Amino acid sequence: MKRIGLVITIGLTLLLSGCFNIDSIGKDFEKAGYTVSENSSFVSSVVTALSDDDVEVEVYSYTNGKDAVAVVIDFDDEADIATSFETHVFFMSYITAGYEMDELTRDNFVILPITASDATAQEMIDVFQGN
Repeated sequence: MKRIGLVITIGLTLLLSGCFNIDSIGKDFEKAGYTVSENSSFVSSVVTALSDDDVEVEVYSYTNGKDAVAVVIDFDDEADIATSFETHVFFMSYITAGYEMDELTRDNFVILPITASDATAQEMIDVFQGN
C-alpha cells in the first residue's frame, strides 16, 4: 500500500512540475530583459473582439523597453485558439506573414510579437517557447 502511495506521489509531482503557466512565461521574459507592460489599445481591441465571440482570455504584455511588445494571450479553452486563428484578422495576419501556428502557440497560450524587426519577433517567440 505504501508503494502505491509513493508511486502516486511521484507521478503527481512529475505531472505538476511539467505544468506550463503564465508565471513561467513571465519569468522567462524577465530573464530575457523584458518587463511587464501596460496593455495597449491593440490589446484592448483583441480582448473586445474575442469577448464578442464569447471567447474568454487573459492578456499579458511584455516589453523590451525599446521597440517591441510581446502580447501573450491565455485562452480558457484551447479549442478557441484554432477558431480565433481562422476568424480574426489580427491572428490571420501572423500566419499570412509566414509564422507557423505551432510556434505562436504553447498549450493554451498564444504569443503575438509586435515589432518591426524579424529578429526581435523570433527572440520573443523563442522566449515564449522556453528556448
